[in-house]
Amino acid sequence: MTEDAISATVILYGLLYLMIEFIFRWIAIDLIHSKYSNKSDMQRVYYSIYGKHNNQQTILNIVLIFLALFLPKIALFLYLAIPIRSFLTINDDRTDFKEVEKMPSQGIKTYLDMSGKDRVDFQKMIQRYRRQVHLSGSNQALKEKAWNDFVQESKKSFNISEDQLKNWFNRPRHR
Repeated sequence: MTEDAISATVILYGLLYLMIEFIFRWIAIDLIHSKYSNKSDMQRVYYSIYGKHNNQQTILNIVLIFLALFLPKIALFLYLAIPIRSFLTINDDRTDFKEVEKMPSQGIKTYLDMSGKDRVDFQKMIQRYRRQVHLSGSNQALKEKAWNDFVQESKKSFNISEDQLKNWFNRPRHR
């Protein structure tokens, strides 16, 4: 008898999770459609928000709903693992939509034209740069060195000019 209650609870949790997932997608699609008119740009922005694991997440959820019919305790355990999986996969794929939105149109195009791996690598470079700036405190020489290292690495790895980086990061053109 308790097995039936557990099964129903896990199935309802899965359905709720699926419904929330679709609501978030609908909101993202609505926001993207309000900001972009080009269909390929919309698809690239959507991909940069959700990454390549979005459909896998939905399929996993549907499979777990069916698994809950027969093995509810295993499905429940796997549902507990979903947030960890999401954190590890989507966080690697995701870019912060607001940061991309702040870029000039050419910057958005350059960023969206990068492969998924390049975006992840570029985001890691940005995080390293910001960490170095934060750790340098008020030392302008260290901040300038961090900027110059970031510019050189960006140019070498992604062929992004210093002027374009200055536009993206709202830095003055002349020092």
